[in-house]
Amino acid sequence: MKTVLTSHVAAIAIVAACGLAHAGEAETTCTDEQSCATASLTRAIFGMLPVEHRERIERVFRHDADRVGDELARENGQDPMTLYGVVARYVDRDAFATFRPVHQKMLIAMADRAHSGDPVAPLCFTPDTDPRVAAAFDAVVMAAAANGNRFQQIGRWGPTALNPGGTDAQGETTTLTYSYAPDGTFVPDLIGPTGNSNLFAWLNGIYGSPDVWQPIFDDAFAEWGSLSGVTYVYEPNDDGSTLNTLPGESGVRGDLRIAAIFIDGDSGTLAYNNFPQDGDMVFDSGDGFFDNLAFNSRGFINVIQHEHGHGMGQLHTCPIERAKLMEPFVSLRYQGPQSDDILNAQRHYGDNYEPNDSRGIAFDFGQVGLEERALPQVASIDGFGDNDWYRFEALEPTSITAFLDVFGERYLDNPQTAFCDIGSYLDTRIQQDLTLLVTDASGNAIEFANAGGLGEDEELVALLPTAGTYYLRVTGGGPDLIQGYNLRFRLDTPIVIRGTGDSPDVLQPGVQTAVEFEIDQVGALDAEGLVLLSSANGEAPFTETDLSQLGNGNYCGVIPAFSAGDRPGLAVGRRVGSVIERVLPREDLLRPTVGAEVLIFEDDAEADRGWTPSATGSDGQWERGFPEGNLRGDPIRDASTSGNGRAWLTDVDPGTTNSDVDGGGVTLTSPAFDMRDGGRVELQLWYTNDDGASPGEDTAELEVSNDDGNSWTLVLQIGPDSPPTRWQEIAFDIADFVSPSDEIRIRYTANDDGAGSIVEAGLDEVRVFALRPNAVPDPACAGTDLTTDNTNPGDCGFGVADGEVSVTDLTFLVERWVGGDTSADLTTDGANPGDAGFGVPDGNVTVTDLTFFVEAWIGCS
Repeated sequence: MKTVLTSHVAAIAIVAACGLAHAGEAETTCTDEQSCATASLTRAIFGMLPVEHRERIERVFRHDADRVGDELARENGQDPMTLYGVVARYVDRDAFATFRPVHQKMLIAMADRAHSGDPVAPLCFTPDTDPRVAAAFDAVVMAAAANGNRFQQIGRWGPTALNPGGTDAQGETTTLTYSYAPDGTFVPDLIGPTGNSNLFAWLNGIYGSPDVWQPIFDDAFAEWGSLSGVTYVYEPNDDGSTLNTLPGESGVRGDLRIAAIFIDGDSGTLAYNNFPQDGDMVFDSGDGFFDNLAFNSRGFINVIQHEHGHGMGQLHTCPIERAKLMEPFVSLRYQGPQSDDILNAQRHYGDNYEPNDSRGIAFDFGQVGLEERALPQVASIDGFGDNDWYRFEALEPTSITAFLDVFGERYLDNPQTAFCDIGSYLDTRIQQDLTLLVTDASGNAIEFANAGGLGEDEELVALLPTAGTYYLRVTGGGPDLIQGYNLRFRLDTPIVIRGTGDSPDVLQPGVQTAVEFEIDQVGALDAEGLVLLSSANGEAPFTETDLSQLGNGNYCGVIPAFSAGDRPGLAVGRRVGSVIERVLPREDLLRPTVGAEVLIFEDDAEADRGWTPSATGSDGQWERGFPEGNLRGDPIRDASTSGNGRAWLTDVDPGTTNSDVDGGGVTLTSPAFDMRDGGRVELQLWYTNDDGASPGEDTAELEVSNDDGNSWTLVLQIGPDSPPTRWQEIAFDIADFVSPSDEIRIRYTANDDGAGSIVEAGLDEVRVFALRPNAVPDPACAGTDLTTDNTNPGDCGFGVADGEVSVTDLTFLVERWVGGDTSADLTTDGANPGDAGFGVPDGNVTVTDLTFFVEAWIGCS
């Protein structure tokens, strides 16, 4: 049986290897019906083999293919080393000598074109490509490109097939058409390799038909369109003219034409794409990378969108973190354009809501009732002088609360360098100081918001006194830089509570608290019958406390006393007949804290703070150390602001890149925390599981225990098949998951239960805040706490005890005593301690009452 099985495997191996070799030939890749059938049969047979046999065959075949490719590269020409002088400015001789001859010849051809002033196209590489090879090719591209714009840009599109009057002005929208070059279309010598396109035969061999693979391109372009001011239109015609030579023409060919040829097989180059005004895209039909259909062809989609990024006018960016689409190496850790890529595209073409630079062409939200609306995608002020206008129609008199949230993050960003291993920090949150304005239908200002500075969000609250059309306008202030933002707004019941309307963040246990509200009124609606709603746990039934009018739209409410550990909920309501209608907030209750929040634990992983690692897995145990950045899903830096310290990581092994979690789970458990009155936890987590043979199958769990680790409650699960978590801040309240106790622990577990997946996790920057009760007032001193500190007659809180005995309380009593107010009658006239009438009012306000209070006040203040 063993002999028969071995012979069978050998026979299949010969067929598969021959088929694979055939698939690697530049001119004969599935160009007719017979070869397509052979290729399909080969793939099917090869896929039946055990994994270890397939890997062995691929290793042998790729070795032979590399040898054949190198020999072909030397044919009909000199040894490329004799032409090193052509590329000397881009790569040193020793490094060039280690390149495969096929890459040497490609680099020389590109350098020749660049020196002649002809266009050259950037290439996309597999992650395992020698960084020196990628750096050399990009050095040629960078030398040929007029770089210097932000986000590593080159020029943008001007006239196009459907926008013949288009200009290359920054921030203007455009329309691009795309078409598929028919097989046989000649692909000229743009980077070295040339030939006739076999796009249809190649992709049909992988996906079966254009009905399957063309929608992948449609979706890839549509996503770029949803994130920028570019509109993409499929052009069904393509005349097969030589690629990279003629502009797009409606009904003839697209602005962006898509083709494929054999470039270098499995040697690292995946595709290339020219810059505007030529957006043609060419794939390597000989690279097995595209056979991987995991995550619904995520790798293929990312290559398409990366290459078209060049076709929009974007250059490569460093360092290599697998965090930006336009890094030189493709990644499977995410899908589609990331933050830097989005801002790059919007800098050139504006956002998806353009053109909206004036009221006349404002983006229209349409009719809006009492609801919340938001832009579905990020928008931006793309540079100095840009204005974004948004129109909506209110159906009744109402109030608007609008939020302008700054979009961006802090990350490393630099142009392409020799090894793409350096970068300076760029914070895209602090490029411009945004402002928000609401106007009426004629553009007259109603309310303006610019309280925050660079990197700060804005909030606007205004009354819209009549039904009708209104506008929101976003502008920037500062240098000619792009600033991304998210805009959302809601229309509410037309009573606005603002100014001091929010409850205090922290309430003292056992003491009622006065809070002031400023309430605007609209039309015939008024604020009569307003009440403060409160409960100890944020659930019904609510206690109703009338709001007292202070004048000029100001109202005062008194929050009842709560105990430490309560999680009170507050709202303002209005009596409508026998019903209480909530006014503010519209959805979530105000949730103050009872007690003082104290930082009881802080860990940046620079020292051992008592964490306990444990494992059921065979490899990847938690360790405290410096991130290695092996580009296999592990972080390249810690989560601190400086990014150069330690973190808790799954296996820190400088001796190997194979240091991920294997064969089970690894758990990191915290020390115990005393959080008997509640509190919250903040921490930074890292988790990736999108590399390897079976990505997206595993999970990581963050859990909390209130019984010293005997039982656990899930706080957060990451995965399966979810986007990776890269140093993402997680925060949660203990009481949302478990009852507070003095035996709180948290733990983070990364699991590897799927064969062949790469699981990497990290934990850093942990902060634990516990609630600690404030000192409850001494009952013996309650008689001396008469009013809120620093209040005067007419103020909210005047006459409301606040838990503090101060000079204000003494002044409060003296003024009433001087006026003969019966509230200053505290004791029987002439009574001393021990007398039956001591502390018993007798209906007379005398000096004994004043003495009685002062002596008690001195003992308590």
